[in-house]
Amino acid sequence: MGSTLLSRTKIGRECLIAAGAVVPPGLEVPDRMLVMGVPGKVVRPVKEQDLQYMKWLTDHYVELARQYVKGDAAHVRPKT
Repeated sequence: MGSTLLSRTKIGRECLIAAGAVVPPGLEVPDRMLVMGVPGKVVRPVKEQDLQYMKWLTDHYVELARQYVKGDAAHVRPKT
């Protein structure tokens, strides 16, 4: 959500990049690390509860998108 990865960054598996973070050029992030800030820095390992939440959130967004496409999700449509 609004994070920026600059050139030559390498992001490991199951990492989280915080909203608004700017990951500087060439930063290599090991697996399961959290990156935050401007410039982005590795701040801590990703916790199991972080991963569970992100997996739930991904499924939730996919389901909302399906509902929206079918026309069943008036509650997620922008107000005009």
